[in-house]
Amino acid sequence: MTEVYLITGFLGAGKTCFVKNMVKALPHETMDIIVNEFGREGIDGALLHKTGLQVKEIVNGSIFCTCRLDQFEEALASSLSRKPEAILVEASGLSDPMNIRRVLDSVDGSGKLHYAGAWCLVDALNFPKVYQTAVAVKKQLAVSDVFIVNKTDLASEAVLQKTLGILKEARPECPVYTTSFGQVQPRWILPVEIPEAERGGRGIYQMDITNKSYLLEIKDSFTKQEFEAFLDRFIRDTYRVKGFVRLEGRLYLADCTSDRRQLLPWEMLPGEKEPEGINRVVILGGSGLPTAGSVKKACSGLEDKIISFK
Repeated sequence: MTEVYLITGFLGAGKTCFVKNMVKALPHETMDIIVNEFGREGIDGALLHKTGLQVKEIVNGSIFCTCRLDQFEEALASSLSRKPEAILVEASGLSDPMNIRRVLDSVDGSGKLHYAGAWCLVDALNFPKVYQTAVAVKKQLAVSDVFIVNKTDLASEAVLQKTLGILKEARPECPVYTTSFGQVQPRWILPVEIPEAERGGRGIYQMDITNKSYLLEIKDSFTKQEFEAFLDRFIRDTYRVKGFVRLEGRLYLADCTSDRRQLLPWEMLPGEKEPEGINRVVILGGSGLPTAGSVKKACSGLEDKIISFK
């Protein structure tokens, strides 16, 4: 029997960090990871390859959408053929996972998969904002079995209580745990008992068409200070900015959520290859956010540093 763990959560909630810690906390000896990114470039897969596990990336759409559903089913079937003890599925932050159980049932005709449940990562600081603006958030909450409120170190007590209040009102029966840096307690990730009546899924897929993905390609000519100033000109008008960039000869992971900018030095392990897609940055926006206009304005006058934005 292979346990399937679903990890959801809106953009920037810390899913990838949580998955890395979850791998260490689970008792299983053999595990596969399927990671899904809404943007056209895979970034989280490069982060998860350092776990040493088998990682399958599915990009440019949600694995629960008809446009990527066949790839998700193929990835599940491929993993199942290796008979791992567990499969961890990290869904896109823009996904609607409400048909997860129907997908599993369609792949697993012989009862070899056991759905362990859905863990939803919540950004303690930004959750009240995205809950009001992103349709996908409410659907992720609806299908979840456990809420993990992450990044509590960044939120004031008032904001944290507001986040907890929203979760309690939305799903009063759902257990809630608080953490920072994606840290995991083993008791939080025990398989959840799913009522048999709900195994077919709680709904059907409906794409959240309010979200948009853009790709920014830059040259190697930015200094770190220049690139930070460039990001600061538009990140408030985005949900997420993420990608590997080379600045002053050094590799960084740009990982920005709303108005929180991060450039993290990327240290290569001995023998490790550089991640693909360097200097190709995924930018995610949505309804009510002037993302495209703000990025284009920030690019103005930087023709010697910008290759394309589309």
